[in-house]
Amino acid sequence: MTPAQLAELEQRLGLTLPRGFRDVVVDGDERSGPLSTDGPFVGLRPLLIWNLRARDDVQPAPWSRDYFVVGHDGCGNAHLVDVRQQAAPVVFHDHETDELLEIADSYEAFLGSRALSPEDHAGDAMQPDTAVIARTERVSDGILNPIRLQEWTALVESDPELSMPAGRVGVNPLTGQEVRFPIHGAARWQGAAENALIELVWGALEWRRPGAEGMQKARVLALALGAKLFVGSAHWRD
Repeated sequence: MTPAQLAELEQRLGLTLPRGFRDVVVDGDERSGPLSTDGPFVGLRPLLIWNLRARDDVQPAPWSRDYFVVGHDGCGNAHLVDVRQQAAPVVFHDHETDELLEIADSYEAFLGSRALSPEDHAGDAMQPDTAVIARTERVSDGILNPIRLQEWTALVESDPELSMPAGRVGVNPLTGQEVRFPIHGAARWQGAAENALIELVWGALEWRRPGAEGMQKARVLALALGAKLFVGSAHWRD
């Protein structure tokens, strides 16, 4: 990473990264590694995207003020640097328990002897039953120029075909009781679609199984938001 890229990272996130992280990553190499990979991220793009996602205005991570995402294990658990300490200790975040466990006393120690690949992501996996609306050239980069919750809410309120549901209803398999889960940033379309739920996720709108009529509606929404419609990409978040 170059000093200019590091400065852009700090400016976009509104934080100063600890010396123990800066000294290791500033090596003059402009290349970025994959967005989806086990282990530490390499380069500006994955670091910026994953940390903007953690600070998303729909549902920010509770630890995002004090920690910086530097990687994950491929199972939903993140590796985080504590930005409050100049040594940049690394903690493991368990996404199921929300617990934080220190695993290295510095970022350099965390890297250890890992072999890092500078090769970029080969492409976003596509499935034709999903529509994603984003403002970026690459579908997985939506958080870099996000559709904000406030503007999405305003569009939903102005469109008589859309409404924001109170939540999703499920059944507890152990007790048989009905449980309602909140859906942040989601809207329901009144038209004909196998799935009428449109969700705002990391700065982009995701609509799974919208059907032919839903795809037409998605084009209208993309135009209204000054965004692009990507047909497919069930794995666009990776």
